[in-house]
Amino acid sequence: MRGDKAQGLNRRTLLKAAGAASLLPFSPAVHAQSLRKLTLAIGTAPPDPACHYLYYAREKGFYKANGLEIDIKGMVSATNATRAVIAGEADVGWPDGVSSIVAWDQGAKIKIMSAFAPKLDYVIVGTKDIANIKGLEGKRFAVATIGGGTAIIPKVMIEKAGGNNKAIRYVALGNSAARAQALVAKTVDATIVTSSFLPRLLTYSNIHVVANAAAEIPDFVYTWEIVSDAGEAKNADALASFGVACAQAVRWAYANKEDAIQISLALLPDANKDEIRNSIKAYIERKYWSQDGKLPRKTLDFSTEQLLDAGVIKQRPSYESFYSSKIADVIAKKLRA
Repeated sequence: MRGDKAQGLNRRTLLKAAGAASLLPFSPAVHAQSLRKLTLAIGTAPPDPACHYLYYAREKGFYKANGLEIDIKGMVSATNATRAVIAGEADVGWPDGVSSIVAWDQGAKIKIMSAFAPKLDYVIVGTKDIANIKGLEGKRFAVATIGGGTAIIPKVMIEKAGGNNKAIRYVALGNSAARAQALVAKTVDATIVTSSFLPRLLTYSNIHVVANAAAEIPDFVYTWEIVSDAGEAKNADALASFGVACAQAVRWAYANKEDAIQISLALLPDANKDEIRNSIKAYIERKYWSQDGKLPRKTLDFSTEQLLDAGVIKQRPSYESFYSSKIADVIAKKLRA
């Protein structure tokens, strides 16, 4: 997918883009030399449909309209995206919530700046001899990375069901597509995937849904945008502009479903087109993405409580200390302008 086609947008082009979107809270004329550069690390490569609003903001000019030039770097895992932010290699990260909570528990100086996709979109699937979540004991379970969200979320669910995590063999295989393929090829017995993979997997007679994470732990976090403490202090206004651009992109997608689907299809040219089309359509129709990026307190509180109970973390971050009100307040103010 190509990045921004020009170094800047003139006033006529900007106004035309704003008119097409009909949702921009404001649309200042921005010159190329004034664009603030930020690096965004996305913890999935190729990009999972849940993060596509980040690309809509680029393709429809919302980043530029807010004075930003965003360098998007796809990474093989959410853990790597979190590490990139911690190391200062990225200004913003899009990881799963678990990776960043665990990193914070281990001493990482990071904060949540926004949460445009906080709701879980995971389903555990496996062979039909696995009747329920406890039936995963003794089985091979594919995850993205050991220690990441795709490993810890099933562990939380198994703990809640009274199962024995030590009896499960976790295998790190990468993204949802790779994990789904391993299940089809019978090299693993079960895995966790995003909902877009479910229709295809269920065409195989030996595969069924073992558990729906979104239904069983609905307040558990899926993803959010994170920054380092140093980045928050240095780039708060630019990061807030990034959040505003994301909000505008989500609102644009809700008003332009077919156009959003076409961008998503272009982002994933090698993926099953029906899967991507149906996934984006479902996200838009059920208003999956947040339109303001605010993090609900109950999401953080519930998630950290479950991780504490499962022994994944030793301390619980408070909402006030882990969620950047400095950035969130500016995002809210700009969206009201």
